Amino acid sequence: MIPEGRLSTQAVAAPFVWPGKRPGYPLEARHPGGVNISDASQGLEVKIWTATYDQVAESVSLTAPGSPVTLLFTAAGIKEIDLAFDQNMRPLIAYVQGSQAKFFWYDPTVEGYTHTSLPAGTITPRCAMDDTRSQFQSQADIIIAYVRAGSMYFRLQRERYATEHLLQSGVAGGLVRIGMNSQLRFQFELEDAGTEDWRLPQVIEDVCRRANLPEHLINLVMMDWEKVIRGYTIGSAYAGAGILQTLSSIFFFDPSNANGKVAFVPRGRDAVATIIDDDLIDDGEDAEVEDTRRQDSIGIPRVLHLNYYDVDGGLNTDKQRSERPEGARADGEQSLQTPVVLSADEAASVVAITHGMMVEQQKGELTFALPDSWLRLTEADPVFLQLKNKMVRAILTRVETDDGEQRYKGIRDRQSLYRTQVQGIPAAPVTRPPSSVAGPTTVEILDIPILRDTHDQLGFYVAVSGIFPAWPGALVELSLDGGATFVDEQSTRNASVVGKLTTALGAHPREYPDATNTCRVQIDTPNALLENTDLAGMLNRTNRAVIGNEMVNFADADEFAPGVWDLSHWLRGRKDTAPVAHSVGERFVLLDTAMFIPADMSWLNRTLTFRAMTFGRPVEEATIVSVVFTGQSQVERHPAYLQARRDGLDAVVSWQGVGRLGGGARVAMGAYFAGYRLTLTDGTTTREVDTAATSYTGSLVAFDGPVTARVQQRNQLTGLGPYIEVTI
Repeated sequence: MIPEGRLSTQAVAAPFVWPGKRPGYPLEARHPGGVNISDASQGLEVKIWTATYDQVAESVSLTAPGSPVTLLFTAAGIKEIDLAFDQNMRPLIAYVQGSQAKFFWYDPTVEGYTHTSLPAGTITPRCAMDDTRSQFQSQADIIIAYVRAGSMYFRLQRERYATEHLLQSGVAGGLVRIGMNSQLRFQFELEDAGTEDWRLPQVIEDVCRRANLPEHLINLVMMDWEKVIRGYTIGSAYAGAGILQTLSSIFFFDPSNANGKVAFVPRGRDAVATIIDDDLIDDGEDAEVEDTRRQDSIGIPRVLHLNYYDVDGGLNTDKQRSERPEGARADGEQSLQTPVVLSADEAASVVAITHGMMVEQQKGELTFALPDSWLRLTEADPVFLQLKNKMVRAILTRVETDDGEQRYKGIRDRQSLYRTQVQGIPAAPVTRPPSSVAGPTTVEILDIPILRDTHDQLGFYVAVSGIFPAWPGALVELSLDGGATFVDEQSTRNASVVGKLTTALGAHPREYPDATNTCRVQIDTPNALLENTDLAGMLNRTNRAVIGNEMVNFADADEFAPGVWDLSHWLRGRKDTAPVAHSVGERFVLLDTAMFIPADMSWLNRTLTFRAMTFGRPVEEATIVSVVFTGQSQVERHPAYLQARRDGLDAVVSWQGVGRLGGGARVAMGAYFAGYRLTLTDGTTTREVDTAATSYTGSLVAFDGPVTARVQQRNQLTGLGPYIEVTI
């Protein structure tokens, strides 16, 4: 069970005691168990059981050394499984079928196995018996843990898995495995939020399994769970023993055969025994430790180099060195290589420790014999030995067992050596050549008002951009029949700044600057920079952009993260576009380099299909978009200053036209402006007047009650524009 239903206040991370769920093997799970299914007579730590999902047979089965394969159930579309056993050696399988997490278990109330679904949205269900030791069997629980909506939950066997308990909020990713660790803590291993680093015990276990060493013969209890392996290179003929030897030379551990298992033992731990002269076997002469002749220290190089792959140097090879103190007789240099990826500090520490080990080992080998009472000692054990009148520390390297005695060999060792930490020389900054990958083209079709007076015709704008720096430009083709044939094309090498909103932008009137709303924009165009301006700059077309279909100017641009910008201080609803609210995901296009494409009258209100192909790339990689063309380049604007009054039986109406060309005090109507339409209506009777004047006087005798006066500007190509109205 989990005391108080919460995590411990201080984490005690350690290797898992038993093999369990492994990263990268979703359809396989392991758990310690008894001698056979439904047979717990010999306890729950007899052997390791493995559950496997067969994708062809669509079945989950169990197997263990010396036991037949047992089919548990069949189900299609299982994506991952985990395994546990209850106190009576009945299996529990936690699994994900499609997008639904479930578990298969023995329900004693119905005296049979059943499938139970977990809440929707549950990911990475994991299960384990919290304590498989026989003396705690009556208090033990199967724990099912899982993640949903960024929180980790658990359920208990003693509650028949009916109650969901919140264990931790703010969890990134899912669970890898759960179970008892070597510090007798129930441990939850979470995914490392995107990192692909493996822990040293995980790599050792994976290598051993690939070398066909059964997991129940691997003992990793003493290994440091905090040691991370970022990567190492191997060849196709690289044997497992070679990989382990390479890792041991960097992480300083030794293999040892003990209790029928291969144990991996870290260097630097406390001595397990102290051996004095009285403990040694007397073979007729004085019992003593044989000390091979000390080698000449000149054989130890004065400078030792380690060549390695630097994680901060772009995985380029780099070198760290260790130098013996001045006065040493040795003056040579030696270089070592490792395929393991390290940081500069890690490599400098490794080479310093290795150099120190060479100094210790040149002092000679120790040989001695002990009686059977010392059978507990095995290879890789550190011990203290009485050598003449002093005590020396040694690591046992070989054990030979004979009748009544064991003969040991060892090398000198220094415990403090393995705690050495050295600051390395950082790797040189890596300047990689620019990528030559052109990549696809992003295309935005902008059916918006004209940006320049010279564009006063029917048409639209096209903004294109690459997503990689090596983008060379694109060819944009137009189709009127959904892409079956293409009738027009334009090419450009100018990339527009294109992106999308990652936060919403609120609405604001166009009549005065928007100093309230801000939004964040993700720019997809490589190496694009946005600049600040002021009100005068915005009025002179600086930072002119489209968000959705609204044309805006912005003054302030702050880079929040690479390619992510916070924008504020706006002019909204430019060119008479609607200053509406915008949601996350709407497009953002800077208009500086948008390309104007003239259009035919026959294209109006039709679906146009565009194909954008990066120069030099096949047509299969082209980006295809379709839009309905409404001719916004020629849609007239709202008239202004509409006034209407009754003068006896007449209506007197006046207004001001709004031109689409020029700016400020110099404005003009476009080439296709066709005058105004005045509409008078009381809801029953309607009068329409087309005129070139900006005023009208007419009789209201035919109208009854309030009369609405509506004015619109007319265009020869697109017809009536938006209206304004008043009631008299």
